[in-house]
Amino acid sequence: AKLFKKLPGEKVQCTACQRYCQISEGQTGFCLTRMNVEGQLYSLTYGCSSGIQVDPIEKKPLERFHPGTRVLSLGSWGCNFRCKQCQNWQISWGASNRLSNLSHLSYLSPKALVELAVRRSCPGIAFTYNEPAIWPEYVYDTATLAKKAGLFTVFVSNGSWTKEALAYYGQFIDAA
Repeated sequence: AKLFKKLPGEKVQCTACQRYCQISEGQTGFCLTRMNVEGQLYSLTYGCSSGIQVDPIEKKPLERFHPGTRVLSLGSWGCNFRCKQCQNWQISWGASNRLSNLSHLSYLSPKALVELAVRRSCPGIAFTYNEPAIWPEYVYDTATLAKKAGLFTVFVSNGSWTKEALAYYGQFIDAA
């Protein structure tokens, strides 16, 4: 992981979302996706997709941003909220069972995702279905490649990103 601070006693503080979790050795943050291993923070879900499909941009819901276009939508696992009305709770806060055994998660590289968007004639990529703020390294790596390929990027979020996160990937996100 890139977005964290080292704390005394092999603790780390994640700076990906507004929770600013202080995580002890061998533990994960509230989102279940970022783990402290020997005083370093690691993303457990980098490139691990819970779902991918082509959606109309209006479903994001962004009806005035590239109206009438299709966007390649991708989500992962975990979340930094526990909303009772969440329509994707199985992949967000209900994901703890899935995240305890990571061997079943499928990996999709940032390059492969951008190539898939181009092959499917999608002018953009949406980070959606779960909270993308907890996936900052993957968002950054994918969004930088998407920009080079001429694609736009969309961030469907609960708004919990931090100033550190926005400084990191904000320049590569076109709409949120």
